[in-house]
Amino acid sequence: MELEEAIDLYSKRLDSWQSLGGEEKRTVSTILDSMGHVPLAVVGAAAFMAENETLPSVYWSIFQENDKRAKELLSEQFSEIQREADMTESILSTYFVTFDRITEQMPLMVKLLGLLASIDRQNIHKELLTHSGLEGMDDSLKFCRAIGKLLRFSLVTEAKLEGTTFYELHRLVQLSIQTYLSIEQSS
Repeated sequence: MELEEAIDLYSKRLDSWQSLGGEEKRTVSTILDSMGHVPLAVVGAAAFMAENETLPSVYWSIFQENDKRAKELLSEQFSEIQREADMTESILSTYFVTFDRITEQMPLMVKLLGLLASIDRQNIHKELLTHSGLEGMDDSLKFCRAIGKLLRFSLVTEAKLEGTTFYELHRLVQLSIQTYLSIEQSS
């Protein structure tokens, strides 16, 4: 989504939108930018603020404390007005469904996601991945299939600069993968 669409979605979910001051509305833009304008994240943030009568500046302050706090906010259960009252959802649980499907389809993709999430999430050089020692990454066909599916799932983005390929993860995807893998390893 574009920022304007994300703000429109957010404002529809937060009854107090009209009463927010200019600084709080700018903070909303910052929050939405940090979430990549992902619709589920936008709805989740608005729902948290509405349910807890929290100002955007307070939400942003909590979100920025550390990755643990961001994960906690992303794990918050919320119910949308359009859904039945007993149905709740969190951003992480939605990602987990996707990760479960990926695990079933191609376990190598989850390993690749784990590798991507464990290093800096931006400007990850393709050569770093293919020479990582991770099983299957040195096989060009397996790598192509795994990274291709991750790109189709929009979990990874690709950039090319001067003939070099780089990959990136959005921060929400990185936090979700880290949480998912820690739960999987502990079970």
